[in-house]
Amino acid sequence: MSKINADCLLLIFNELQDDKKYLYSCLLVNRAWCHIIVRILWKYPWSHYYGYVKSDRKLFNTIISFLSPSSKQYLLDNGVELPLTTTNFSSPSFDYISFCRDFPEDEKISYFARMMLGKDEIKESILKEEIYKLFVIKCEDIKKLIWKNTLHLSQFPGALTCFSRLIYLDVDAKFVNSVSLHKMAQLCKDIEKIIVRNAAQNNLGLVELIDIQRNLKSVSIISKNMEAISEALNKALIRKANTIIEFILSPVNCIPPSIIKSLINLKKLSFHNCDEFEDFEEYSKILEFLPNLWYFHVKDIPFFKDLARLIENSKGNIEIFSFYSGFCHNKNTGLLIKAISRSCPKIKELTTYLSSDDLIYLKELLVNCNYLEKIEFFSLELDKVEYIGDEIFDILIEYSPKTLHKIMLSDNWMFSINGLKRFLESWRGRRPLSFSIDYHHNREYFTYGHMEILIKYKNEGVLK
Repeated sequence: MSKINADCLLLIFNELQDDKKYLYSCLLVNRAWCHIIVRILWKYPWSHYYGYVKSDRKLFNTIISFLSPSSKQYLLDNGVELPLTTTNFSSPSFDYISFCRDFPEDEKISYFARMMLGKDEIKESILKEEIYKLFVIKCEDIKKLIWKNTLHLSQFPGALTCFSRLIYLDVDAKFVNSVSLHKMAQLCKDIEKIIVRNAAQNNLGLVELIDIQRNLKSVSIISKNMEAISEALNKALIRKANTIIEFILSPVNCIPPSIIKSLINLKKLSFHNCDEFEDFEEYSKILEFLPNLWYFHVKDIPFFKDLARLIENSKGNIEIFSFYSGFCHNKNTGLLIKAISRSCPKIKELTTYLSSDDLIYLKELLVNCNYLEKIEFFSLELDKVEYIGDEIFDILIEYSPKTLHKIMLSDNWMFSINGLKRFLESWRGRRPLSFSIDYHHNREYFTYGHMEILIKYKNEGVLK
């Protein structure tokens, strides 16, 4: 097996890249295998090491060993004394850092620095800058950058080679100034996804960065307050209306509805943190202007009536709709389900809330939406509703479209053992069902008898 062609080995090991334990065992087979696996392990080293002190220290020791003598001397001159185990670390067998394809996040480098130096912000800042300079000069073909610090990464030596093929940028305008973003705009022109945080103030470098991208597909505007983004950024988004197909807003009203309406090729839209809307009326018709929209995700719009109006004004092409909220009240939940059943005939995946008064709308949904594949229903009722689960099962038995094969139901609805058995028996002969009851609060509703039924139907191939 050790004689397998290197390209074949690469394909095999790439399929196993999430199984680090297996890859580590393969490292020892021979030098050829080692060369291939080391590159895979160091592509995204942070997710594996971060949070495990012993292995984290090994990782950081390896990184520090690549610092140039002049950089190490600079650290010493500024009072940054690294542990002897770090400075005396033996010469690495590979140029590990050059294999990285994800640039290290600021919080992770801070974590490593504090692990070595303790809580000294000045020394931490000096060490972090030298580490970032090392990565910029060593790394090629970086695809993803999360930029949430004041360091001028785009002006470090090697920045052109490091960032020229960037396709994902998450930038916090509170820390990254206009000059740094202007320089980054000269380096990378093929960013496909950009996340902009805290863009209320004018930042001409950010505007230029957006303008210069040739195929910007996804934009996220995220702010911690209710300030509107700058007018210049609004205009830049309009200029990219032909390429943007995904748009995420948090909060929604940091951007005028006219900007959203201009994104005529939009396919995916997400609204987050909409709880402080004073006037939702002007946003209620935006879906009317988005004929290609097929994915709509909403988080924390507290009023089902407002959401129902949004859906009613859509063009009928929505295939995936999901709604989550931590502070909804149990009112008008049925209005939203009714709007979906009448305005979204192509819906395939639905996540929303259902009350005990909405079963008539559930029936209408299942009858009208013949392409449904997945439904998730949460309950807003604080008290248990005895055996409403059996009523839901009966509706699903009679009206479920043949396409439906994933169902998640809330823990507030009690299900009898006989009701569960009757439902699963009705599913026999259909595509195996992925089924769950979300028992976060009322685990006493789920008994050993329920478990026996689920195991039986799983063993018989009815459940996935």
